[in-house]
Order: sequence, then C-alpha cells, then structure tokens
Amino acid sequence: MHNWKLNERMSLESTLIFEKSTIKQTGDVQKERDFDFVRPKIDYRFDITPSLQFRAAIEKDVAQLSFNDFTANTNSADDDQNSIAGNPDIRQEQSWRYDVNLEYRFDNDNGVLNTNLFYHDLEDVIEKIDVSTEMAILSANGNIGNGERYGGSIDASLRLAAFNIPQILITSRIEVEDGDIRDPFLEINRRLQRQARGSYRYGFRHDMVSRDINYGINVSGRFKGNQVVYDIDKIEDYDMDDFVIAFFEIQGWGGLTYRFEAYNIHEQDRCRIRSRYISGTIATGVLNETENSCSHPGEKYAIKIRGTF
Repeated sequence: MHNWKLNERMSLESTLIFEKSTIKQTGDVQKERDFDFVRPKIDYRFDITPSLQFRAAIEKDVAQLSFNDFTANTNSADDDQNSIAGNPDIRQEQSWRYDVNLEYRFDNDNGVLNTNLFYHDLEDVIEKIDVSTEMAILSANGNIGNGERYGGSIDASLRLAAFNIPQILITSRIEVEDGDIRDPFLEINRRLQRQARGSYRYGFRHDMVSRDINYGINVSGRFKGNQVVYDIDKIEDYDMDDFVIAFFEIQGWGGLTYRFEAYNIHEQDRCRIRSRYISGTIATGVLNETENSCSHPGEKYAIKIRGTF
C-alpha cells in the first residue's frame, strides 16, 4: 500500500494484494485446485473546495467460494428438492469495479450530500447451471459467463438548523441499479439473480441533549419487482415490505444508558412466487404448478443497558 500527496488538494492511494488459495476435496470427488489472484486498487481524491470532494476508484475484486458451492448439500427451502448437487469445477467470481463519488458537506456540520456512480465488469458469474443425469434433471451452482452491474446512488443527511432545531437529523438514501447476464437455460439476456431495481432508506433522530434523551426511526426497503431467481426447473420471484426499526434511549441511574428498540413493528410481509416446470427445464418443460407463499418474521422488542466501568 502506498499514499501519494500529489499537491495540497489531491491524493492518490494504491494497493496491490496477492492472494493464493488451495481447495482440496475427498470423497466422491478426489480433487485439488490452486488459485492465484493479483488484486490492484487505485483511489484518487480531489478536494475541489473545502466543502466539495471528488473521489474515483478502480479495484479488482475476487469473491470467496462457499463449501456449499462445490459440495452436495441438503435443501430445506424446497419440499420437492431434498438435496442440491455440488460442482467440483466451480471458480471464484471476479470483477473490476469502477466508482465515482462527489461529496458536499454543509456548513457547521449540518449534513452531507453524496452521489455515486458505479460499474462492475463481472467475470465467471456464479448462478445455476445444468448438471442433469439420465435419471434426473439437476442443477448446481456454477460459472455461467461474464456480465455487468451498474447504477448510482444518492446519500443525504441534514440537520434542521435552518428551522432552529439542529437536534433533529434526517437521513436518506436511494439507489438504482441494473445488470446484464446471459441466462444458461432460457438463452436470454436478463438481470442478475435477485437483483432488484434498487433500494431506499430514510429515517430521523432527535437528540434532546438537555434531558439526555434521544429517539428515532429508520425505514429501509427495495423497489418492488425483479427479485427473481432462475433455476433449471423453477423460477422464484421474491418480494417484501419495508423493514422498520424504532428506538428510544435515555441516560439514567448509575450513569448507564437505557435503550428500548422495536423491530418490524408493522408485521413485514415476505413473499415468494415459485413457478415449477415438469418434463424438461424452464425453457423446454411445461408449467406444472405455482406456489404463492408469504411469511411474517414477527415483531421483536429489546431493552439494552450499556455502561462503562
């Protein structure tokens, strides 16, 4: 790692990581594989003004494999599929990541506005591939080819000093994204697995300093539609309501902090529509049934006591 101070307003940080790993399998498959990766990163920063900063980064990323990817394992999420096949030849997913940020800080620490644009050039994307036998139609996690992911986001935080209530902080974030990959079963270009159209988050916090009290609420969610998972004989479409967290905190007896938290107070719905095909794959088979299931993860309430001794 190295840092360059180009001038009073510009800096450049560079990183070079070398990664070596070995995967050894015994059992039905006797195999050992070695992987070597070089992962460079460059991060450039330019202070246009004391309040406005431009950042740009280029990074090579290598994802880690899960043991569930290359070994067979059980499936508890599907009543009609007892096990999931493994893939001893699966490779790590790699990507080149390009990010551009522009950040503006309001005067007197009254908030921040940050915009981001990103593009990810993906290699060896891991999704479901066909490993069928003469006896059964089967799929396993495998490398389906190259793809791309791109989008942008806006983050904002603002203290309401203009309304003479700087104790209230409002935060928000909105992100939109898209992607492209070639589906190995349908032979069409589509979004990546479970890639939604984007996400959002908003909330507020009120610090009552004179009374040693603060409280607030945070809401997060995703834009509806397109959280789809494609498998060899089924297509699953996921959807869920917003997730809500509310809290109330007070400093009291013994110098301790007492905090009450409420999660999911509106009974969040999590739904899945599963379309199952028979006599072939999702491209060649016949739609046999459609399952529509929803669940409630339930409310959760907690009291936390924190202190320093």
